[in-house]
Amino acid sequence: MKTPHFDLRLIFSGDTVLMILSILFFIGSLAEFTQWQEIQTFRFFSTFALLLSPVFLLLSCLELVRYRRLKRTFFSALFFLAATILSLYILIHATGHLHRNTI
Repeated sequence: MKTPHFDLRLIFSGDTVLMILSILFFIGSLAEFTQWQEIQTFRFFSTFALLLSPVFLLLSCLELVRYRRLKRTFFSALFFLAATILSLYILIHATGHLHRNTI
């Protein structure tokens, strides 16, 4: 009796997962920044964008330099950069308003 052999492949490569995370973090930051009703369900990812997008930005930039990956890693680094900038702007803007109200 033959043993069945399955050809198991990865469904998602690392670049694809990185791209999906970067787009989710960017949309989460954008939803928090713009208050659009169409994308308010993604506000959950704004917290993760604030905490994790600088880390993933650094790691994707290191991957761009070290392993010379191009398309997906470059675009995910751009999305992580945009998510980081939006998240930090929201944080600075919110703490500035809190600071002005308490004085």
